[in-house]
Amino acid sequence: MPYEFHFDPETKIFYKKHFGVITKEEIFKSWDHAIENDLIPKDTAGFIVDFMDAQLNLKLLDVKHIPIYFNLHSDIFGNKKMAILVKSPEEIVVPVLIERAQKKYFLKPFSTETAAIKWILSELGPL
Repeated sequence: MPYEFHFDPETKIFYKKHFGVITKEEIFKSWDHAIENDLIPKDTAGFIVDFMDAQLNLKLLDVKHIPIYFNLHSDIFGNKKMAILVKSPEEIVVPVLIERAQKKYFLKPFSTETAAIKWILSELGPL
């Protein structure tokens, strides 16, 4: 599996870490696996998706499909924060494009896990 999951019961943050070359299909497949196997607890406060050990291989059209996928699963992701960990400036483009799409969740790129955790645990402002 080129991904792994972890839930921190103390912070209520669900972690997903990717490895290797990642495509849109791999992103969807990994979330489908978590959803179908009931791996995401109902009391999840937010998500950290870690691409630090992965290479994103996404086309512009792929990026447009990602917010649609999360919106279709608004029962899981709706009104939640999703922090995306990336290591290079080039990879920040993908989460920034997704961040600008109309969505029912909050998404922001980060370069450190500490900053991502702080953002997820901070109070949400008005929607």
